[in-house]
Amino acid sequence: MFSAFFLGALYLERVLGYNAIDTGLAFMPLTIAIAAFSMGISALAVGRFGALRTLAAVSPRSPPASCCWRRRACTRATSPACSSRSC
Repeated sequence: MFSAFFLGALYLERVLGYNAIDTGLAFMPLTIAIAAFSMGISALAVGRFGALRTLAAVSPRSPPASCCWRRRACTRATSPACSSRSC
């Protein structure tokens, strides 16, 4: 998890040109989701539906959500490193 924050912050700041506050705000949805699930939502879902059904409901939605976020970040980029081929 630490590597995702570290490398994501480097990408946002160096490639996309975000400042420190924009980078922090970009990570806010992920931080809120981690906090919400660590407070017991995941335990309730596993207890009610089982581990397999919970993972089957969440796992397929994670990669498309991250691709949508990345594509949205790239459309606002001014760097040539973030071209339409890389998004």
